[in-house]
Amino acid sequence: MELHSVITSPATILATYKDVLICVVASALAGVGVGFFGCLLSSADKQRQLNGGKHTERSRIRFILGAIGSTIFGVLSLVGLAYGPVALVVVVRAGATLPANALFSQVFHLRPLTSSDALGTLVTLSGVVCFTLFQGDPGPEVTVSVFMDVVARPVSIAWNTVLVVATLAAVLYMMKERIQKRSCLLRRSRRLNSSGLWPNFHHGRFWRKKAQPQEGEREEREEEKPMEATDTRRMCNQDLKEVLAVCIVTSCSSAEMDVAAKGWAAALKLGPAAALESALFWISVVVNVIFLVGMRVGTIIGCHRCDVLLFIPISTVLNIFVSVATGLVVLEEWQQVDSWTGLASSSLTVLGGIIMLVTGPAEAEASRVESSEEESETVEEESTSEEEAECGAVLCGAVEVDTDEEGQQRVFAGRSGTVSVSELLVTTKMHALANMNLNHSRAAWSKTQRAHGPLIRESARWSSAPNLQNLLPPESSSTD
Repeated sequence: MELHSVITSPATILATYKDVLICVVASALAGVGVGFFGCLLSSADKQRQLNGGKHTERSRIRFILGAIGSTIFGVLSLVGLAYGPVALVVVVRAGATLPANALFSQVFHLRPLTSSDALGTLVTLSGVVCFTLFQGDPGPEVTVSVFMDVVARPVSIAWNTVLVVATLAAVLYMMKERIQKRSCLLRRSRRLNSSGLWPNFHHGRFWRKKAQPQEGEREEREEEKPMEATDTRRMCNQDLKEVLAVCIVTSCSSAEMDVAAKGWAAALKLGPAAALESALFWISVVVNVIFLVGMRVGTIIGCHRCDVLLFIPISTVLNIFVSVATGLVVLEEWQQVDSWTGLASSSLTVLGGIIMLVTGPAEAEASRVESSEEESETVEEESTSEEEAECGAVLCGAVEVDTDEEGQQRVFAGRSGTVSVSELLVTTKMHALANMNLNHSRAAWSKTQRAHGPLIRESARWSSAPNLQNLLPPESSSTD
């Protein structure tokens, strides 16, 4: 009886599961911190945009605090890797990041909370708890000898080779598409046309008036619809391949980073002096830095140049799947699993909750924007008169829109494909969440309005003013 009471005492349980508790708490704090500082950076960027593209005193402070805080909490996630299995760290970190992002988005007035946020948070947290329980008891401590033994196994070598080859293949595919100038990473918005119609200032943006199609034009459009549908499907397939390539780079890099972190963490357990003299420590650090840069660059490119509402869910799901599989295969974490059925079910639960947290606000925003734009279009078509059309045709004869290459580069400067050093210093999850919060409404608006024809950006410059003399009636010849 005394032996049973000693085994079940709180002190014994705490000593037995101390490493697991540290792993879970550190990973959860890292996820919450990254979500908070990601929203702080989104708020700073929102204030900068409202101020004409320049930081205010408050937005600059928020940006600095967000960059520093996200870096600190990004390093904190490595603490969990030193004390617990990779699979547990990845799932807990992802399960804490997105609910925190949804909550702090409401706090910073980035977007309102929806029912999908509440349900997704509940599902995600439940899945994380179940995954922790089914993960089983903590395995043996990962020392240098243990790490070298598991990494040198043929299965581990084959798995790491597959990840490296997949990463290189995805990079080569993106480079080939970039060289052939077919990549969606290089695709800018539709070029401005010069149809000669006076632009309509609509909801703070310039729109081109749609001319009433004639019978011949309608027939031509009907004939061109199948070709346009084929081109649209081809472009969608190409965009999906591009997104998958970027997600493969980020997910494989993330998995290799976790394994490398286990390596230098094992070397540090020998002491700082012994670790600095260990070849394993320096090799692991170099591999960690290389894949860290690859993951950051991939995430930045994916958030800036791909469809963020497609990139974020696919990237999050692939990161979890590849990292968990790498931990189970390479580091032999499968030996501690209590129930494979429960582990698979809880993993699917976490993934479902994450998808709800990511895609829920975007769908609501898209439907809201679409309904409001349909109403405004109806009002606009009813108020259009023939006099307005004739007046617009006369005015536009004297108007020229400057669409030189320099102007286009200035218009799309915010979505440049070049990755700066300052962007690399910001943690990956923060970058993805900040761009997700920033682009939810913008991406949804662009999707719903893409069918309405080319747009004129706010920053388009007018190189000449309209000649108002054309509005005057012609002078009578009988004035002599």
